Amino acid sequence: MENYQQETGATPEQNLFNFGIEHQGLEYLKSSAKWEKFMAIVGIIWISIAILFLVFGGSYLSTLMMSQSMRGLEGVDGTPTALAGGIMTGVFIFYALLLAVLLIPNIYRLKFANNCIRAIANSDTEMLTKSFKNLRVYSTFWGILTIITLSIYAFMIVFLLIGMATYATV
Repeated sequence: MENYQQETGATPEQNLFNFGIEHQGLEYLKSSAKWEKFMAIVGIIWISIAILFLVFGGSYLSTLMMSQSMRGLEGVDGTPTALAGGIMTGVFIFYALLLAVLLIPNIYRLKFANNCIRAIANSDTEMLTKSFKNLRVYSTFWGILTIITLSIYAFMIVFLLIGMATYATV
């Protein structure tokens, strides 16, 4: 260990987790990276199709929804009011933001997979570290998104219980 420290200039703290990955472990990692690449590409394709549907099918969907479900929000002459148009605009903005948020982790997943496959093929530890950084960003993104979603659910349950309690006392 002292010879390694003298050759590399590393401190004992830096050497604490110095380990190599066996050939079988690299094969597992490479296989996982290939599946991650496949899943990222499929995710990007599905989100792209949804964005295209939102952009090109939005006017058709808007007309369909306005004619069926928002009859109470039309003016005296039967044309949709500004409130109905605002509701539809809000729905489309919500879905556009949701699709953009779902696209971000797939990009990092694809970066991880490409860098990992390239790093294993070239035995490049720097590229492997870069790929793990992308995996960390991907995992952190989903973790934070999960916390936000659980928080929203918790608030919804609290407000639902408050609403039920208020309704029960009336």
